[in-house]
Amino acid sequence: MARDLDEAHIRFSNAENVEVTTQWLSWPEYVAFIANLNVFLKLADSASLTEKMISERRRYMDLRKALRGTPLHPRECFDSSSLLEAVDLGSQLGIALSNLRASVKTLSTSDNPSRINMVRFFSTRIESAKSDSKIVYVLVARKWVPKVNEVLRAEAIIGEVVQATYLTQLRELESTEKMVIFGAPENYANYYKSGIEKSREIAWLFNSPAARRILMYQFADCASFNFSLYEIWPGAGQFRHRSLGEKPTAFIESFEPVARIEPINVLPPTHGDPVVEALVVHLFNGRYVYYSDLVPPEATCVRSGEFEVEIDEIRASALQPGDVLLIRTGAASHSFLRAHAKVWLVEKYDESEAERIFEVVETYKKLLQTKYDDPGFILGLVKNGMEEVYVRNQILRAFIDSTIATQRPENFIQIAQALGLDYGQDAWNDISKLQTAHRQAGHIASQELKDIVRENDSWQDLVNEPGIARLRAGSIGEMILIPVVQKPDQTVRVSVGSLGQLQSELVRFH
Repeated sequence: MARDLDEAHIRFSNAENVEVTTQWLSWPEYVAFIANLNVFLKLADSASLTEKMISERRRYMDLRKALRGTPLHPRECFDSSSLLEAVDLGSQLGIALSNLRASVKTLSTSDNPSRINMVRFFSTRIESAKSDSKIVYVLVARKWVPKVNEVLRAEAIIGEVVQATYLTQLRELESTEKMVIFGAPENYANYYKSGIEKSREIAWLFNSPAARRILMYQFADCASFNFSLYEIWPGAGQFRHRSLGEKPTAFIESFEPVARIEPINVLPPTHGDPVVEALVVHLFNGRYVYYSDLVPPEATCVRSGEFEVEIDEIRASALQPGDVLLIRTGAASHSFLRAHAKVWLVEKYDESEAERIFEVVETYKKLLQTKYDDPGFILGLVKNGMEEVYVRNQILRAFIDSTIATQRPENFIQIAQALGLDYGQDAWNDISKLQTAHRQAGHIASQELKDIVRENDSWQDLVNEPGIARLRAGSIGEMILIPVVQKPDQTVRVSVGSLGQLQSELVRFH
């Protein structure tokens, strides 16, 4: 605890006198590569690509991230000899691809100027760094940390002095004097966020800095450093910034964010299939998930807060590009809740009583499911004072494993009796006991989940790249963290059972 308080004090003290230096670098071969990449991506967005072409396109985008976010030379992170022969050279796409491949091969014969400047920078300061035994952090993308540390050793830069690290790890490291960042800080933020949202996500780099002096190497496609985007309050002016060299005068059109995803044509549902109106949430790498604002489950959103990871249940309509969803990949959640709820009931009562309570609930839900297509049943309840929308909603909830029954005892008793069940206040008391047991189990699951997500930060950099992270959440089972790529705006009618379930392709109902 004492160490944490001391470290916090040092970081806040450093924030009052942060020195940021931008070093602009010229790399003509990289500029040519980016220009050709933009032309190819524009044409590829409107073309039907083969799996090999999609994979090759991904490799080029990864190459761009590696070169502007690390000191690696092109040949150290890309094998240009493996490029395929161009196809259909007469087409615009074929010509663009051929030009792009040629520029990559030329690029691979050049050296990353940030590497040259980094070695020169350390060669003049390594002795002073040794004397005060302070580590100099080199911020790179997480996947390239081992490779960059290998490079640092090969360049005769002492490993105990200069250390490659990644964004989330910086929160845990001790503050030091110097840090090097490759590319614009926003490059390390969530890929699908834009504008000020990116800057806000990484503002802690300058307000709770791991180093007092920060040097950034930037190329022509990097945004100019604007200290006002990271101030803790407008006009605070706590940053001292200087720029070395001039930003290369090359016009490089950005291809981010990704193109908008078109609405999906969904066929009408089959008569009798329990369906509900839901929003289609588009996720990274062509995945989908459906959420309804009418019935559970809600979307579980994971965000990196200033002090710790925040996990919230939110409506699907409130999701934004870059939000990270936590999605269970199987039925583990329900089995977990049921098992722990039974343990709680057995401890408080006994096993036979627990079984009887479960039987009361299951009998009610199974009978209610049979009334999905029974207008007479619904009309009878409406005549007795219930609203039709409410009744239909209760029937839909009977198909959802994680729900138990209506929250109002008078409605539960009325619906149960309309089903022919001799349920009264005693049955409602059983419902209340199981609801309490489920809340206890849910609390255990929620806490276990939060602990695992917060303790294992490996997912944060992965989903920001973007990517998909998988976590083993103890007895809850496996789950994934995956970014949202577009604000949900299309409503479809889908099976209740498909809500909250990860889809690798759209499931159509007909």
